[in-house]
Amino acid sequence: MKFNDVIDPVVRCINYIRAKALHRRQFRVLFEEEINEFGELHLYCAVRWLSKGEMLKHFFLLRREVLQFLVEKQAMPDERDLLESESWLCDLAFLIDITQHLNILNRKLQGKDCSLPIMFNLVYGFKAKLSLFLTNLTRNNIDHFPTLVDIRGKLENTSPDISKYQTQIQLLLQSFENRFQDFEKDKNNILFFMNPFSITYRGS
Repeated sequence: MKFNDVIDPVVRCINYIRAKALHRRQFRVLFEEEINEFGELHLYCAVRWLSKGEMLKHFFLLRREVLQFLVEKQAMPDERDLLESESWLCDLAFLIDITQHLNILNRKLQGKDCSLPIMFNLVYGFKAKLSLFLTNLTRNNIDHFPTLVDIRGKLENTSPDISKYQTQIQLLLQSFENRFQDFEKDKNNILFFMNPFSITYRGS
């Protein structure tokens, strides 16, 4: 899942505000109350998925303030247009939510007590969750995407492109299938290790 058309403008906006000490100070002076409530804008670390999630979340919470700052500076007209685009904001909201789901899984997989059986359950549980997301999206149910639910309630001219998000979930599910295909090959061995009585043997 790339979503570069969402992530790249966010990174450019944050870099514009944070790269110069003057801009950073001006932004904090203008929006000190909001920053104290939602937190500072985070710089993006391309290596860390968790960093991406936090960056997107904080940017979304401060999106109005970012837009106002760019308007006052008469800077970044393309990014200002995106910040006023309902469809782009929906994509940003969806990306935040799916990133949060992935972050939760990632933290669990990196836990110090994450043995092979636990990892097996986590991966298969997440694949089942993705399948549930797909089923719900076909029914226009976005309850598992709270940021998208929030932004949908504020839309005036646009509806979220559910079919696009279905496609992204399908791609993510396929990515999991490919990445963890060894689990499928060793499924019976892992299940036996977890519970020796869970495997049914056929007599010769």
